[in-house]
Amino acid sequence: MSAKKTPCDECRERKRRCTYDKPCQRCIKFNISCVYTIQTSPADEEYLQQIKLLEEVDQLHCQLDSIQQEMVSLHLASPLTEEVSSPSTTFSNESISTVSSYSPLSAYATVPSSINGHYNSNNSNNSNNSDSNNSNNSDTNSDTRIVKRQRTQQGLEAMIQRDTPNSNWTLTVSKGNLIIRTDINTYAELMDYFCKSVGSVEMNNVIHCSVNDISTNRKDALSSILQVFVWKRYGKSRFKTITYGFHRKCYNIRDNSTDNWALVTQQNDASTTLQLLHTYLCCCHLDHLAIHVPTFLKLLVRLDVMQSPAVLALCAVACTSTCHHIIQTLPPSANLNVYGRFYFEQARELAMDNFDEPSLEIFATFVLMAFYKLLLQQTDESQRYGDMAERIAVILAEQSLGDEAKVLFERLEMQLFHILAVSHLSNHKHGVGGHQSDRPPLDRRILNLFHGASDLLQPTCDDTDQEKRHILLKNYVHQLNKECHNTAHQAPSEDTVNYVGIVGHMVEMAMRRWYAALPDSFRLDIPLFDSFRRSNNTTTATTIAAMEAAPDVIPFLATLTVYNEYMMMAKAHICKTPDDLETRESIAAYWKANNGDIDFDYVCAQWGRKWSHRLAKLEDFMKKKRLDQYYDNKANGKDDDNDVDDPRKCEQQIITALLESGYAGFDDPAAEISVTVALNTIQLLQYIRQVYPCHYNQRAALNAWHILWRATKFGFGDRATLHANLVCCLDMVREEFNRIPYKAILVNYVAKMEQELDDLYS
Repeated sequence: MSAKKTPCDECRERKRRCTYDKPCQRCIKFNISCVYTIQTSPADEEYLQQIKLLEEVDQLHCQLDSIQQEMVSLHLASPLTEEVSSPSTTFSNESISTVSSYSPLSAYATVPSSINGHYNSNNSNNSNNSDSNNSNNSDTNSDTRIVKRQRTQQGLEAMIQRDTPNSNWTLTVSKGNLIIRTDINTYAELMDYFCKSVGSVEMNNVIHCSVNDISTNRKDALSSILQVFVWKRYGKSRFKTITYGFHRKCYNIRDNSTDNWALVTQQNDASTTLQLLHTYLCCCHLDHLAIHVPTFLKLLVRLDVMQSPAVLALCAVACTSTCHHIIQTLPPSANLNVYGRFYFEQARELAMDNFDEPSLEIFATFVLMAFYKLLLQQTDESQRYGDMAERIAVILAEQSLGDEAKVLFERLEMQLFHILAVSHLSNHKHGVGGHQSDRPPLDRRILNLFHGASDLLQPTCDDTDQEKRHILLKNYVHQLNKECHNTAHQAPSEDTVNYVGIVGHMVEMAMRRWYAALPDSFRLDIPLFDSFRRSNNTTTATTIAAMEAAPDVIPFLATLTVYNEYMMMAKAHICKTPDDLETRESIAAYWKANNGDIDFDYVCAQWGRKWSHRLAKLEDFMKKKRLDQYYDNKANGKDDDNDVDDPRKCEQQIITALLESGYAGFDDPAAEISVTVALNTIQLLQYIRQVYPCHYNQRAALNAWHILWRATKFGFGDRATLHANLVCCLDMVREEFNRIPYKAILVNYVAKMEQELDDLYS
């Protein structure tokens, strides 16, 4: 007996004979939709319920396996105290081995997490301690131990408990009447709950994401695209900061002061060169960390110093550095630019005679010559000398160098990598062809340099104590960049309207954790993001005392690094003018009104050529995303026809979110904090210029200038205070540019800043 067939809805309503095809012939004839409604029987519902139960059983089996593996790892753990810390705030093994010999590693390794949970194994050595703990905590059950309890200055209390029978964890975070309690099964869930709980409490009355959602960020199209977009903006801001002053339009400007060339040749004897070398290496700036000083002096300095190409190249670098002690070494009428070119030409002549010799001396000479050209903003020539050094490095890496030579080679190789990265980046930024879309993609090694994939600088026993502290600071800064990079990728995208604010808040929290984790001698004893000044624009006594109590320049550099990183993050998403913010909203409305069908000629005429290029890039970005989604569906065995969302509607939502929530004005909390950070940066730079002039950071001053300039444009803050600090910042930048030997190619930038200030307060 054949099963009863069910006609389509249209034939059943019209009481017509149905052919039972899909679609049926009658629906095809009248061009109507053919829909079959099949009612499930009780047997069908029971079968579907069984399938759901089987899926739940499979999930329970997976969770059980995960718990069993975690229990095995707990039983196999060392009896010593173990540390539970956030993956984004702990050093890698390489980092720990790098800095362990020269710092109290235990103090640093256990601090980065806001709370470290400890547990003791059930062995005989710790039984007495556990008994005493249980007796001291009579209110605690016999099967539960409080692992860690910590109360912060803000009144936030966190407590981690461990239930011994089933090895489960309980995390309780309380602040006032708000109490968050979670049941933990694994360490991964523990830290995930903890980070989300603290983040929710710190957001005051605005909880930006679900605390109970233990999964990672949403993997929908909007989430992934927003993450890529925000990090690209963040990375672009950092790249621009690194290449400040690299103006291709000024490359044709050369210093033609050759009047004193003969005088320089006569006065430059071995004693002057050795004195210049000694002054440069004894200064506590960071540039000479490109070499290992004891090994360099032992292996590359000849008896006739004027025949040592590496020494002459290093002297050329010294004459173009920002060290204030160099000018005191040379005659009063000396022109540092001329002296630098003299030493460079002498080193080049000596090196070119043996340019194909794979020796450590020739390698060091080419690296320092590339560094010299990079300081002069001549990136094409710097890249050429860097490529020559890179070829020699490949040969030297295969040779068996001694221990001393290997240390110097590794330092020079790291400096070479940095030189090539900045040269490639600058050439890409000012690439030939006008628009960025016409330029070739960046080398992956360059991106790895700023994403934390490069090697850390390693101190040696021959380094001075000050050099070791500088190297440790570089490693800490490397960890800060890595944490900020990871944080920008972990921001949830459930709330697209406040997405930039959420990213700014998470980056701020990462910076606070990093700064609090530093040893006391590496940071200033001040609140990190609080203003240094009172309401009457006078510096607080606490700030002055903290600055005077600093042992050296390291705490200032660490604080300045945090401020500079925060300003780069904020600058990436703050519009330059209110008109720019309105333009983005208008373009978002135009995109929605036309359903993504953009008339680029109209956009170019209405909003300019730049916006036409930006929308073209967004369209290209969406095409790549659709292609990526297509291959992902094929790899997972999904059918494109099963997508329930309209692709055009989804794209419209994404583009609108990018245009509207990808940027912000000064009503955003991160933008408001950036103004305070910029004001603090200017005050720190003023102090550094007086006490540690060789460590003045021009890039931080330029970032502070841009933040305050945009705040004035938006009418945010006290106009008189902003004007006074802008004038102070301009004076510092102008004086520093006037002191730089190669100031002739940078004078246009100062003139541009002066014009911006005049237009702002005219």
